Order: sequence, then structure tokens, then C-alpha cells
Amino acid sequence: MTTQSSFQETRTFVDVEHCVDAILAKVGKRIVFGMPLGLGKPNHLVNALYLRAKQDPSLHLRIMTALSLEVPKGNSDLEKKFLQPFVKRVWGNYPALDYLTDLGANNLPPNVEVSEFFMKAGVFLNNVVEQQNYISSNYTHICRDMLENGVNVLSQIVAKKTIQGETYFSLSCNPDVLPSLAPMLRDMEAHSDYRCAIIAEINNNLPFMYNDAMVPVSTFDMVVDNPDYDYTLFSTPNMSVEMTDFMIGMQVSTLVKDGGTLQIGIGSLGDAIAYSIILRDQQNEQYRAVVDDLEIMENSGDLVQRIGGTQAFEKGLYGSSEMFVNGFLELYKSGILRRKVYDHVVIQRLLNEGLITEQVTPALLVQLVKFDVIPHRLMPADVAFLVQYGVFKPGVHWIEGVLHVDGLAIDPNLADEASLRLVAQHCLGDQLKGGVLMHGGFFLGPRSFYDYLRQMSEADNQQICMTTVDNVNHLYGNQELKTLQRKDGRFINTCLMVTLSGGVISDGLEDGRVVSGVGGQY
Repeated sequence: MTTQSSFQETRTFVDVEHCVDAILAKVGKRIVFGMPLGLGKPNHLVNALYLRAKQDPSLHLRIMTALSLEVPKGNSDLEKKFLQPFVKRVWGNYPALDYLTDLGANNLPPNVEVSEFFMKAGVFLNNVVEQQNYISSNYTHICRDMLENGVNVLSQIVAKKTIQGETYFSLSCNPDVLPSLAPMLRDMEAHSDYRCAIIAEINNNLPFMYNDAMVPVSTFDMVVDNPDYDYTLFSTPNMSVEMTDFMIGMQVSTLVKDGGTLQIGIGSLGDAIAYSIILRDQQNEQYRAVVDDLEIMENSGDLVQRIGGTQAFEKGLYGSSEMFVNGFLELYKSGILRRKVYDHVVIQRLLNEGLITEQVTPALLVQLVKFDVIPHRLMPADVAFLVQYGVFKPGVHWIEGVLHVDGLAIDPNLADEASLRLVAQHCLGDQLKGGVLMHGGFFLGPRSFYDYLRQMSEADNQQICMTTVDNVNHLYGNQELKTLQRKDGRFINTCLMVTLSGGVISDGLEDGRVVSGVGGQY
């Protein structure tokens, strides 16, 4: 499989060693190797590159990434024997990251650096090298900071699928960085002597995600494609939820507004919040009894009534979160994650104001004309727009100034009552199309989470849009649309401590040591 890109032919390798040879041939022996956060790392490729650096002192390798994942090993012989069957069952053939093993033992070779901008909480508190190499960066700005630090190789695992005879890759769990960073690297390559390489390592265990996660093969210079490299995806087993988390979850759930936007993080508190929201929706009488027992309305009733509620969800919620976690999937499966957002300002505003619904009616068409989305006399681009959003059904065509559908020819003049009536009778679809229930930058979860995503139908999968982290994390670039989509937002996260003056600390200790990292969700 070879696909022509703007710069060179996309080369496919079945052996990571040959891919490493090609990387060195293109960019030379000074490599700044960028990988995404968490699950999306190309473990086989980075291990081969790291081993090459250990064997060749003339090669300088700097690894830039975040949240390098490690399977638990245990310290004593007893712990190791106890963990062995559990590790095999949960993590299967997941390949350990060799640089992480050496980093933990303070045994990195002098020609290798590892710079992480987010670390597993507390793991490197006493590792001087990792503390010194930590990059204090909000994940929203990681593309900027990778470029500032000279990244010239970018790689991650991808899923592969053939759609209508054409092969596509999906960035799946991590479309957070590459779609923003790759064009910048290509531009630098085109207008200077900057040499870079962008590599995909295919893992067929990854769920194929659509929308912004889909990219053409030509995005990559090199592709590593070998079924032997399809390792078990790193999973995070669901931990037990303590009573304290449940109580916090109940309190927080009363502040979530029906028809609003939700962001939660990974871990027991996020699970407790999702559970409480599901309880509120599906067992509302029992939920209200717990709310009464906790005296929530007695203590905070005005606040709850003003910004939240305790009733079951009529409109549902929309998810917008840097991390798409298992709690969101449970909300989706429970039917609570059901408020769709659309990538069109006027359509979204009309939905927010209740002037239209997702049900396609003649009144919806009239509103689109009223707000200048489409003109009275339709042109080809207008018809394509209406078909794209499901206002017109497939099969409506504009040919030489006339709408053709079901063997009929209709004048596309919506100002004419007779034409509008014919359009309404023969052209309209049933429901708006292209709505999204969830925007996420990356995902990580238990094995059941990945299994469910893999088994979803394409239509259901399309309702989850994995996208770039800067798209999820800030408003810049499309502020009007994002503000409309994220109405009544509730962004709920944990922290290490809060100062008396209201400062929230989530990354470091008083002595300057970094516990985890700045993170990114505002």
C-alpha cells in the first residue's frame, strides 16, 4: 500500500527496525520524538528506536510525551507471583515501554532524554531526572511547546478501515495532537530545510472512530503494518468507589442542568458523578429521597434551583471533555447523553432557543430562510447543504434550475407557496443529521469500554467526535459556535488542595516537586 503525499511516497513496513532505519535516513541522528498522551503511543516503534539509541551513543534521542502507561509489576516475589495471573488476564501482550522501565530505575543512557508534560500521579516524585525534565505546559498548548522544543518525528497507533474502496486511518483514542501539529511540520518542511517524519503504527484492536479522527493514509510518511504488533490495549480497571465519592457525586449531580454540558474526569469521583446522574434520571424518587437525607435542598436549595435541578432529564446532556472516560459511555448507554450539537451557528442557535427541533418540518425550512441560512430560490450549494444536514432526504438533485426527486420536477422557489408545499411533501427528510453527543480529545478506560466502541454501529459511532485537544479545551477560533454548543457547562474535576484564598493546586507540592502535571481542561 503506497499513497502519494505532497512530499514523498507513504512507505509501509512490516518490521519496526526497518522503519527506524528510514527515520534515521530522513531526519538524521538528532531526534525529538513526539507521541500523544496515554493510550496512543506506538510502543513497538518507540521501543525499537530507544534500543537503537542505547546501542549507538552517537544518536541523540529526546522523547516528548505525557502519561506513559506501565503495567503493575510488584516489588517483592510474593507481590509479583500474586500479580502475574491478573496482569496476564487484564493486559495480555501489552509491550512495556522500555524507556519507562529505565527511567524508573534512573538508568537512562546519557544520549536519551524523556520529557513528559503529565506524569502518572506521584510515580516520579523522587526521580530527580524526571522532575528536572518535566515540561510545565497546559496540554491545550502542547503543539506549540513541541515545536518550540524541536520535534521532528511524530508517531502514534492508528486503526485502519476500508470505506467505499478507499483506505482510511483513524487516530481513534488520540486525535488530540497530530491533526494540529502535522500541518505545521509539513509547512516547515516545505519552506525550510527542516526534516521531519510522521509515522503510523497500526493496531487493529483500536476502535475505529470517525469524524475528526479520520485521516487519509497520505498524512503519514511511514506506516508500520504487521498483525504481530496488534498488542492488547492498555486498560484501566474500574476501581471501587468510596462512600465519600458517592456523597460528593450526589451533591454535584444537583448542580447539573438539564439540557446542559458536562465534563468529568477519570477515576472514582467521575464514576460516582455519572452514577448519581443516572440515578437522578432513572430512579428519581429514590434519588430525591437521598437528596433529602443529605439535606442538600435545605443547605443549598437556592443554588440548586438556580443552576441545576433534581428532576429527571427531559432534554438530556451533551459531553465536552478533554478526556472521554467510561462515565460518559455509561451516560450514553443510559440515554442521558442525548443532547446533540451541530457544527452550524444558526442551526445551533435555533435549537437552543427552541425555534426548531431535530424533527424536520416545513417550519424548520422556513426558519432557515428567515435567518438567511438559505435563500428563497435554492441553488446547488443550498441543496447540498440541506441534504448534508438531513433537511432534504438523499436523492434530491438540483439540475438546470429545477429540483428533481422521485420522478418529479419542482421549482426551487421557497417564496412561492405552491413550490414550498411541493418541497415539503417530497423533499424533506425526517431528522437533522450530523449531530454530535460527545466531543473528546483522547480516551482511556477499561477493556469493556474499548469493546463497546468497537461494537457500535457506524451511525452510533458517528455521534462521538474525537477531535483535537485545542478544539475541546478552548473557545478560540470558533467562539460563537462553541459557546452555543457548550451552554450551561458544568466542568467537574478533582485537585490536590485549595488554598484559603481560593487557589486550586493540581500539579505540584510546596517544595517544587511535580506530582502529575498541569493537565489541560480549563
